[in-house]
Amino acid sequence: VLSSLLDTPPLRSKTPEARSTASLQASFIRQGRKFLQSGYMDFMRTVVFSHLSTAQLGGVPSTRALVVAFLRLQLPRDRFQTEDGSVDGQPIWAVLYYCLRCGDVHAAVQILAQSPHSLGDFQTYLEHFATSETGWLPQTLESKMHLEYNRVGRHSPDPFKRAVYTIVCGVDPHENHAEVCVKTEDYLWLKLHQAQPSDSMIPSAQGLGGRSDRLTYADLQRTMVETYGEVHFKAQQKPWLYFKVLLLVADFETALEFLWRQPSLRSHAVHFALALQESGFLRNTEKVTGPILQRDAGEQPQINVGQMVQTHLQRFAATDPREALEYAYILRTFSGLPGEELFEHSVSSLALETREFSALLGEMNSDGSVKPGYLDRFKVDTRGVIRHVASRAEQEGLLEDAVHLYDLSGFHDKVIAILNKLISQVLVGGSGVTSTRNHLKALGLAIAKRYRSHGHSASGGSMASFCMLIDLVQFFDMFRNRQIGPSLDVLRRLKLVPLTENEIEQRVTGLRQYTDEVRHVLPDVLLTAMQLLYQQYTSTRGGGGGSTPMRAMSAIADDSTLSLLRQQARTLITFAGMLPYCMPGDMNARLVQMEVLMEV
Repeated sequence: VLSSLLDTPPLRSKTPEARSTASLQASFIRQGRKFLQSGYMDFMRTVVFSHLSTAQLGGVPSTRALVVAFLRLQLPRDRFQTEDGSVDGQPIWAVLYYCLRCGDVHAAVQILAQSPHSLGDFQTYLEHFATSETGWLPQTLESKMHLEYNRVGRHSPDPFKRAVYTIVCGVDPHENHAEVCVKTEDYLWLKLHQAQPSDSMIPSAQGLGGRSDRLTYADLQRTMVETYGEVHFKAQQKPWLYFKVLLLVADFETALEFLWRQPSLRSHAVHFALALQESGFLRNTEKVTGPILQRDAGEQPQINVGQMVQTHLQRFAATDPREALEYAYILRTFSGLPGEELFEHSVSSLALETREFSALLGEMNSDGSVKPGYLDRFKVDTRGVIRHVASRAEQEGLLEDAVHLYDLSGFHDKVIAILNKLISQVLVGGSGVTSTRNHLKALGLAIAKRYRSHGHSASGGSMASFCMLIDLVQFFDMFRNRQIGPSLDVLRRLKLVPLTENEIEQRVTGLRQYTDEVRHVLPDVLLTAMQLLYQQYTSTRGGGGGSTPMRAMSAIADDSTLSLLRQQARTLITFAGMLPYCMPGDMNARLVQMEVLMEV
């Protein structure tokens, strides 16, 4: 149905607005009729070929022979009164009707031309009808036929005669012709012959003639939905029939919304919606929020395709994320939340829910190359989409995932900023965070090595802080392992805190190059440095053993070392007092306490 209906002539633009134009409505009407005519031709052949002996099909294959054979099987003579003679033993108006019903107007013209029975001017009307590109008579002929119908056709006892007149002339749109239209498809086909485009700019030569009883396409749509609706068509028992009816009158949005409300048919609703979306004729809502079916300012129905696709892909996102990504790609032209494209939002949700980051988005190799993910198959801004996923991960507190994703998207400033934040949080932690600290240390070292080898775009301050924090991890690890001498050596190399008086000013000034994460851990670095000095002080003071002569020999050296350690401790106290921000109160007290103990 959809393929036939959308087989429209070339248009300047295929847009939802074009559905209000006379040319496109005329095309929908014409294509709807063709579909129903083609289906009925197949139906007649099936019936006749299933009963060949009774149907007595013979002679030269033709529509006329098929219709006559069909009528031998299907037409109960005792139910109808007929007029104006017969053709091959069958009522002439019934033969004409079924020729029209299967779409062969020219066969009907030939039958009239060869018939010994005169039907007056009807042959002229039918000949013009057969050659009309629009399917409507010229105004003058339509007006004349309308008068003739009122005189001889309207009250005819032959139901086929009345039906043929209404088909050719488009008159009497309120008559249902129930004796002839025994199925929904028959009724709809007849109404599509009567219906004319709703556009007021249709040339009168197409046959409107200023009549007030004409059936517009919009009238037909309202009749199907409002006058009859789901109850009349038993839509819950026959959903495909009602859906087909709505498609054939081009009420796409109502059709999709109906199919969407059937739980077992939602998948079909999505795929029909996507086909219609591709055609350009579907009226979409501007946002994915709100109900599936909405109305615009002109009361035209709009369908929320974005929400339909999003809901559909969630059914299998966890089990088949790649397939879900195919559906998400369709949403690239839709708007989602404020400032966010629906495609990016769907990819973010899909990646965060399934955690299939490598498979979907790709992976960064240690040599700086990128292993492509499934997203790379699509013509999208891959880095932009990955950054959006990274941003969502960061907002949801998945900071380590955000690091990998920002790294994959080339946003190095963000990578370093988040790593600085993470490392600073576990730098001084106790045993409970050892595994996390080790993991972050390994991650940080790997990234530092790659950035050093292949370059990066991170700012100088962030990168300096990152390198400092990585080194401080090593410093604190050595301190916990009671490596006093090596720890102090690392501290001197880092040049973060002073150990001599002439370094104080330089170290205070140097703090400006670092970010808050380094300044945040500086009190702990100072405290640890003081503890190292105190431990070395107590070790030196209480060290030594053996005979008195040996202690005497080392006394001078020990006094020199103790004096140096006390001087370094005083330097740390002075440095702490010169910091351009407040130190925690207990931290100052502990520093002073250890410095005092070293003076005893």
